[in-house]
Amino acid sequence: MFVNSFAVTNLRSFGHLAYNPASGINIIFGKNNAGKTTILEGIGLCSNLKSFKQKDTNNLTNYSSNSSEIRLNVVKNNENLQISVKKTKLGKLTATLNDKRVSGRALSVQFPVISLAFGNENVVTSSAETRRGIIDWGAFHVKQSHLEVFQAYQKVLKTRNTMIKKGDFDNLPYWTEEVARHGTNLDLQRKEYFTILQEQFVNVVKFAHSKVEKSIYEDIASAVITYNQGWPDNMSLSDALASSIDKDKALKYTSVGPHRSDMLIQANMVDIKSICSMSTQVVVSLLIMISQSNVFHVKHGFKPLLLIDDLFFGIDEKNLGLVINLLSESKSQCILTAPDLYEEKVSDLNEESVAIYKLSDGQIRENEE
Repeated sequence: MFVNSFAVTNLRSFGHLAYNPASGINIIFGKNNAGKTTILEGIGLCSNLKSFKQKDTNNLTNYSSNSSEIRLNVVKNNENLQISVKKTKLGKLTATLNDKRVSGRALSVQFPVISLAFGNENVVTSSAETRRGIIDWGAFHVKQSHLEVFQAYQKVLKTRNTMIKKGDFDNLPYWTEEVARHGTNLDLQRKEYFTILQEQFVNVVKFAHSKVEKSIYEDIASAVITYNQGWPDNMSLSDALASSIDKDKALKYTSVGPHRSDMLIQANMVDIKSICSMSTQVVVSLLIMISQSNVFHVKHGFKPLLLIDDLFFGIDEKNLGLVINLLSESKSQCILTAPDLYEEKVSDLNEESVAIYKLSDGQIRENEE
């Protein structure tokens, strides 16, 4: 699957912009505030009607206009998908797929996208909620009923928390049972997906390690991911909720359950965040992203689109080539952004799979040098 064409009208600072990405690695260079992130954001919106950068989409439309539109042509298994997302200043985002109105969920199924934004954060340093989102995204694309399971758990959890806050302890046992029942179902689906993700991560780490000198990249070679379910491993969720009831009443919320789960990312049994460089954190985050893509490919027979904002932030020169190599070997269409200062370094790598673009004056132009 790949994006064949992308065009926007009145999206943030852009008036009109058109771009035809290459089917491999696309790197868009440009100055700060040139609009690089907006391009990725626009493509991502065509996948689920959500921004990977900010929750508020009310400011998508150019201040001088009343409406904006994003148009994509996507080629998937020899099928052309025409996606259009529109936004008025006062209205909600609306989408059509081949001229038929569709929901964000339908877009996600038809046009799967994995997005990462670096800058000062990455998968390692971001919140547990972000890492849970990675697992839930993958579980949904393995089994779409995962969304209903997730939503059912969120609903009963919210009700239980309300009971605790109100001091309605007469009804608490019923809602505790409901949280245990739905939470156990959610946890089982997450674990089922995570087992597959973990296997792929091991394979991707081995590949990465084979490309570099062990003495330099030992922290990457020893990276592992494990799943923390959100309550003690030796207890059922029912028992964990029962044992934490006094604590929950004092805190006024449910302190154990799948909403407290996390993906632990370690090297030599220590949290990578506390011992490894920013460069290593970025590489490991990318390895997780590629592992997600590989799991998806095994299930569906094609790769999702990879969007990465500011990938080279914090990357040292030794890891720069590794990152490009990993993306090339992933066989996915990748659209990346980076500041101008990395353009010469990437060009010097002379990678045939990399198409370099410049964003300036509101237009994207391919570097033909």
